[in-house]
Amino acid sequence: MPFTFNPSMPDVTSRDAARVYRVGKYHALLVVAPPMAAIKFNPNIDKDMLINYLYAMVVSDDEDMKMVITSEITSNSIISIATDDIKNELRKPSICIFNEDGSYENLGKFTDWSNIELFCNKCFELIGERLGDSSKHVLLNNAKKAENKIGMFKNIKRWHFGKIIVLIAIYAMLLILSFENRDSYNGIFYQTFLLTTPPLAILIWIWLSGREDH
Repeated sequence: MPFTFNPSMPDVTSRDAARVYRVGKYHALLVVAPPMAAIKFNPNIDKDMLINYLYAMVVSDDEDMKMVITSEITSNSIISIATDDIKNELRKPSICIFNEDGSYENLGKFTDWSNIELFCNKCFELIGERLGDSSKHVLLNNAKKAENKIGMFKNIKRWHFGKIIVLIAIYAMLLILSFENRDSYNGIFYQTFLLTTPPLAILIWIWLSGREDH
C-alpha cells in the first residue's frame, strides 16, 4: 500500500535526517523541527495556524514508508483563543502517528516529549507495538556528532599559525635558559630537552595532520 500524504503532515524531505536507526527490518530516520507540509502548498499561509513539529521519526522498510511518528505542539492560533486554564496544557507536545493508510492518531500530551532521547525511545516502543518488530535499535549515523567532529578539526587547522608562534616562543625561552645554566644540572636538562623536542614535535605534527585529513 502506498503511503497516503496530507498537508498537515511534517515535511520530512525539507531537512536532513539528524539520526538514522535500524530497527530489525525497518529504517527509522529522525528529522528535527520539520515544517508543516502545508507551507510547500501555500507559502503565504498564516504561520500561526501551523502545527509546530519538534521531531518526526519516519519509519520505512526497504521499499515503503510505514508511518511517521511526531512530537508536535498545537498551533499558536488555537492556543491564543484557549482559556487560561488549558493554555499550558496545549503548549505541551503530543506524540502522534500518521499511518500508512492516511489515518492520524494523537496518543496524548506529555512535557518530556520535547526531550529527543525520550521521544526516540517512545518511537522504538511504537515500532514494536504497531509493526511487530521489537528488535534492538542500532544507530547507523549521528549527523550532529559528525558535524561536531568536523568542526573540531577545522578549529585545529585554523589555530595552526597561533600554535607555531607559541611553540617558537617556548622553544626560544628554553634555549636562553639552557645557555644561561649550561654548567648546572638544569642546563643539562634543558639541553637534553631541546635536542629531543624537535623530532618529537615533528612526529606529533605529522600525526595530527593525518587525523585532520580524515
